Amino acid sequence: MKLIKHALLLCTIAWAATPLYSCDLCNCYFQLNPHDRLTSIGFQYRYSTYHEHAEAMIMAKQIHPDGTTGSYENYRTYDLWATWYPMSKLVIQASVPFRKNSSTSDGTFQSIGDMTVVGQYQIFETLPRGENPFQQRFYVGTGVQLPTGKFEKGGDAHVQTGVGSTSYLVMASYLMRKGLFGISSSVNYAFNGENSSSYRFANRTNLQLTATYQKSVGNTILRPGIGFQVESAKKDRQDNTKISGTGGTGVLGVASVDLYIDRMNISGQFFTPVKQAYDHMKNRYRFALGLSYAFTKGM
Repeated sequence: MKLIKHALLLCTIAWAATPLYSCDLCNCYFQLNPHDRLTSIGFQYRYSTYHEHAEAMIMAKQIHPDGTTGSYENYRTYDLWATWYPMSKLVIQASVPFRKNSSTSDGTFQSIGDMTVVGQYQIFETLPRGENPFQQRFYVGTGVQLPTGKFEKGGDAHVQTGVGSTSYLVMASYLMRKGLFGISSSVNYAFNGENSSSYRFANRTNLQLTATYQKSVGNTILRPGIGFQVESAKKDRQDNTKISGTGGTGVLGVASVDLYIDRMNISGQFFTPVKQAYDHMKNRYRFALGLSYAFTKGM
């Protein structure tokens, strides 16, 4: 219980002091786990679906020919990623996504998405010894998201496969383990630039906390987890004018499971909204499935 209280206190302080960013790469691939400090490569499939409020569509006069007002947006990401430790205190992460996004009003957009490269440096580490049963690490980092995806002016900007501009990331991660129990937490923030269509996605913020338990059977390790994610963004801008129907805040519950078989990892996550205030949209659910292989130690 003290372990969970300690981590919640740290995350609460970080949330009050630092804005955050919804960074799938940082949140999904960085934990104290059986593949700790091993260079890894993996694939992850992510899916999320949103439903637009009927009232909002009526106000915007977006009524379908059959008289219905419901609108759905579906987001699919096929993500190839890698984690590399050039030295024990430095971790480099990279992600190359393929995105397929669709909506009932704008059709389907699919292409390579925006590539992300992130570096995090370990500021301190404590190891279990004497009366201290905790292993703890604290990282700070920065990164860049490159405009390799497509952004075409017109239609819903959020269904596009890219933002059309370079984004810069800052982040901090706190990892803790006591015996078979673990905590991973992160705070992230992204600065988004204005693209060539004079559209600027709002700076986005994210906090995530996950608690896990580890059970070993032979060379197989099962790690179920539970936690939450908070994400927030202000309104996007077109020609420096705020865009209605963008921005908002959401709190999601997270359930996860990881299966480690030697150097192979199979993972799954499910996100369900606990509280959300997105402008015009409601997130129905999200999930992620992954497969990775750890093949060598860092330097």
